Amino acid sequence: MRALRRKRPEASERPAQETPAEIIEDLMQFVRTSFYQGNPAWYKDQHFIRQRVVTYPASWLNSRAVTLKPERYKEVMINIVRIIKLNGNTGSVQYWPRYLLHCVQEHLKHHGEELYNEGKSIRAQTDIALVACQRATQANRAPDVVAAIAQVNQALASATRRKKVVAPAKQQLSLF
Repeated sequence: MRALRRKRPEASERPAQETPAEIIEDLMQFVRTSFYQGNPAWYKDQHFIRQRVVTYPASWLNSRAVTLKPERYKEVMINIVRIIKLNGNTGSVQYWPRYLLHCVQEHLKHHGEELYNEGKSIRAQTDIALVACQRATQANRAPDVVAAIAQVNQALASATRRKKVVAPAKQQLSLF
């Protein structure tokens, strides 16, 4: 008799998890439909919004060693954008990216402790430990979305920094 082998689930049968890139693009699309409906300024502002608005909370959380589930991070960001849209002083905004960044920073200033406690709670830590155990046994891993989006934030920030230009060494002496 042949020993029965467990059949591995097909890739299509596995539950699909959102990648950090998909989450960022979904959030960018939500910001665009909320504040830039038909506005051509979106094309010049989208880099700033991606770098400093959408990924900022991830770098803020990552600097405090806090992680959230992908759907929770997306939910928090969508909630922030909805609050800005409902309660913000959107009529007098002249430069949307800076205003959105300011609102996100203020939101984290006032509600960051709640997110910190949520991410550092015993339940969250046990969930993280269980996910780590599952990662060790499964090939299909759930990415740490907060750390990945924080890395995107760092990469985008370092790409915009100007590098110091070094003058070439003079090979030939001048006559004067």
